[in-house]
Amino acid sequence: MIGLEFDPLQPGDPKLKGKVIINTVLGISLDHSKWWDLTVVIVILIVYRLLFFTILKFKERASPVCRTIYTKRTLHHLSKRPSFRKTPPFPSQRHQWWWWQGWSRRWPRQLRLIVVA
Repeated sequence: MIGLEFDPLQPGDPKLKGKVIINTVLGISLDHSKWWDLTVVIVILIVYRLLFFTILKFKERASPVCRTIYTKRTLHHLSKRPSFRKTPPFPSQRHQWWWWQGWSRRWPRQLRLIVVA
């Protein structure tokens, strides 16, 4: 843009040079060389690489912790479900004992030894 000339905003005014547009409209100073711009771009690339590396390493260390927290929460929720409780599903022990006795009477003695053992 430095070597270009642009039409004026109002007809009859002199043409605007690229250097003036860069300084006034865009607010960029042209006092430094292109090598400073190049070093800034390289520094930004290095900083982005280091930031990406740091995020990956943090993720590697934090993922087992997050997995254990998730597992504990899941087990806690499962322990609250009725199908995983340790309490019997019947309201009294009498009903369970009756079912167990009826099951053992129906099977012959040889099968009871195999199933129980």
